[in-house]
Amino acid sequence: MKKKAYLKTLEAVFALVLTFLFIMFVVPPRMVVAPKEPSIDFVGLLGQNPDFRNCIVAENYPCLHTAIDSLYPELNKTYEYRLNISSDPNSVIDLPQKEVYVDSVFIAGNVSYFNPKILRIYYWAR
Repeated sequence: MKKKAYLKTLEAVFALVLTFLFIMFVVPPRMVVAPKEPSIDFVGLLGQNPDFRNCIVAENYPCLHTAIDSLYPELNKTYEYRLNISSDPNSVIDLPQKEVYVDSVFIAGNVSYFNPKILRIYYWAR
């Protein structure tokens, strides 16, 4: 009787090992590729620049484009971008049907008065 019990246990272990080996070597693994995020730090560099902050408060788009082009000269070669300045946190602009990245900067105003604005920089690969 004891021999049959050991044999049944050995058969069960053998079946588990074969199943595990089948899963490991026959079933192809799923490759999960993480999307490549662009390495542009708009918020850190631009949010601390007082001239850039004044451009946002004044809603001066040409000034913003000039500042971005001077601080990120390689940006126009790789990415296209759009700017949106608003006081409404839910404002949305029309964007292309591509993978679009967004960075935002909240500016409470300048030294003399409180005038909150949100600058959103939408950018995507060309």
